[in-house]
Amino acid sequence: MQLIEKTIIPEFWVTLILLLLLSLVFLLKVLNANLLKQHFLTLFKVPFVDFESEENVGFFDTYKAVLFLFSVINYALFFSFLYSYLSDNVIISFPTFSGVLGFVILYFSIKWFLEYLFTVLFSIKKQTETFMVSKWYYLFSISFFIYISIIIKVYLKFNFAYVLYFIISLFAFRFLFILISNKKLIFNKLFYFILYLCAFEIAPLFILFKLMF
Repeated sequence: MQLIEKTIIPEFWVTLILLLLLSLVFLLKVLNANLLKQHFLTLFKVPFVDFESEENVGFFDTYKAVLFLFSVINYALFFSFLYSYLSDNVIISFPTFSGVLGFVILYFSIKWFLEYLFTVLFSIKKQTETFMVSKWYYLFSISFFIYISIIIKVYLKFNFAYVLYFIISLFAFRFLFILISNKKLIFNKLFYFILYLCAFEIAPLFILFKLMF
């Protein structure tokens, strides 16, 4: 017998957030429909192919800013549902979600800044360009699937466990795809790659969970 998870997050503000995300998708389509399609399909590109031209799209352009906002809101929603799921279905309020969103924005902003700073300081920007771009674009691509999963969870009353397993699988594929796309760089600098994982990928997640639980 399949258990149906009780809806434990008020749907009103969640619906408003989902509508905001939908409007951001429409805005992305208006700004660059072809780029939006390719960002969505990035997760299916192995090895990774950089489909962007630096001459046409910079990091601080409007499209990238909207894509970043869309992604961080989705990740904040996911972590809010995860917090509720792991805390015996505690009700999540909008202020709690806002706090998680603030942390996620801060995390990604600092992460990107430090990564960019280190690649410039150590003069390795060219060597690590594909690695840096691929991992960010896979991350952006996953955010679209998080959005779809949360809609299904909220309105079709799916148990969040299914969403969690699905998202974990996507991150596992992301890690595998990054390895495949950057295998030469990673295995030549394996020690530094492990240091990077611990400092930039794993440690911040532990901090987030410590703050939430």
